[in-house]
Amino acid sequence: MTNFNDHFQDELKEISPYLASLPKQDPKNVPDGYFEQIEDEIVHQLMLIRHTPESNRQLPDGYFDQVENQVIRKIKISKKPRAWIKFIPYVAAASILFILMILVVSPADHANQETVQLAQISEMDQLDYLSKNIDDVSLNTLIDYGLIEESDLMITDAEVEN
Repeated sequence: MTNFNDHFQDELKEISPYLASLPKQDPKNVPDGYFEQIEDEIVHQLMLIRHTPESNRQLPDGYFDQVENQVIRKIKISKKPRAWIKFIPYVAAASILFILMILVVSPADHANQETVQLAQISEMDQLDYLSKNIDDVSLNTLIDYGLIEESDLMITDAEVEN
C-alpha cells in the first residue's frame, strides 16, 4: 500500500508541484466546539432579524417600478433564436408521409400473405377445414376466397320443397 501511495505522490509532483505541496487535511474535520457554538450563533442571528427595525427591512423606493423592466430585460437577453424551429413543418410532413406509407403498404402486404398461404393449402384440406368449422366461417368469407360462388347459393323454391 505504501508503494502505491509513493507512486501516487511522485506522479502528483510531476503533474502539479503546487497541488502536491499543499498540506493534507481531512475534509470531514470541523473546528473544536463547532457544534456547541452553532446553535447559539443561529439563535443570535434570528434574534437580530426579529429585533431589526421595520425601516431597515423595507424595499427601496421605486423597486416595483424597476423590477419589471429588469426582468423583461433579462428575459430578452436569454431568448436565443432556436434553429430547430424552422424544421418543424418538415418533420411533421415527413411523419405524416411515414404513417401514410405504413397504412398503405401494410394491409396490401398482409392480404397478399394470406392469399399465398391459402394457395399453398390443397383444396381438399380447405374443404375439410370448412366442413369441421362451418359455424366459424361466414358465406361472405367463402365468396371472398373464391371457394364458392354466389350462383351456388341461389336456391329455387322447387329445391326447397324437396
